Amino acid sequence: MMRHPVEIMAINETWLREGGEARAPVLPGYRLRHAPRDSAGSGGGRDRGGGVGFYLKRGVNARLIAHPQAPIDQMWLSLTLNGLKLAIGTAYRPPWQNVDTFLDALTESVTSLHAFDYIVLTGDFNIDLLELNAPKTKKLLDFLKCAGLDQYVTVPTHFTDHSETLIDLLCSNIKITDIDVDHIPDLSRHSLISCKLRIKKDKPVPKWIVYRPIKDIDSEKFNHDLNDINWNSEGDGVPVTAAYGGVSLREDLHPRDLSQRYLPDQAPRGSLAEDEATAVELHTKRLFKYTIVL
Repeated sequence: MMRHPVEIMAINETWLREGGEARAPVLPGYRLRHAPRDSAGSGGGRDRGGGVGFYLKRGVNARLIAHPQAPIDQMWLSLTLNGLKLAIGTAYRPPWQNVDTFLDALTESVTSLHAFDYIVLTGDFNIDLLELNAPKTKKLLDFLKCAGLDQYVTVPTHFTDHSETLIDLLCSNIKITDIDVDHIPDLSRHSLISCKLRIKKDKPVPKWIVYRPIKDIDSEKFNHDLNDINWNSEGDGVPVTAAYGGVSLREDLHPRDLSQRYLPDQAPRGSLAEDEATAVELHTKRLFKYTIVL
């Protein structure tokens, strides 16, 4: 881990059964969370293979996410970063498992994560994305498109004496940078893929709000001006507005509107924003401004 000091590391093909944590490698400073191989999943009753999990760096607060039951090996974790909810999952498909069964199960899992802001999905899918015209590849690409996920790995990740394939994937709907595909032959035929997630909460955009300071009304002057109005006259330019439930009149003693810069939903209390369309102005001969609040 000195070579790749990551906070979270997903692993596939742990070969661990229930209660077999003691057989897993111990990484100083990390703790293991895993989903044991299931006879109904990638193990399929076979003697080898299957099992997925995560090594979490000490201090990383992640919770296990319950996902729909399905005959595949998968595991999902929930984290909250910068006020945003992030779901990180890993899944493994053995070469013999039906592609439709695998992708249908992943579709149900991703669909169940609608409450999360971002999703990251990794794993060994045993589908070579370098073979763009292969039926399996087309099905996988259709799944990623429907799920709204981008696949970020573009170079081979699995090596044998006679082949180089791209079967280990890194998919997400969040911006991923610093992707490193590191093949260590003495460790595995699979490359170790590391990356950085750019998780930044968007700041609300300030906007200018024009308002009238209703709370600063001088009630005595307001009543005096009301008494000076000839309410029985007609054709003198004073419009009359009726409203159900009563009408509340207020005087704006500041003829000029006040412009201030506020974040959304933070306009001063006791004020009326012009763009709310909740006020009707009455203009008298004396050019005093009145507002009817419905």
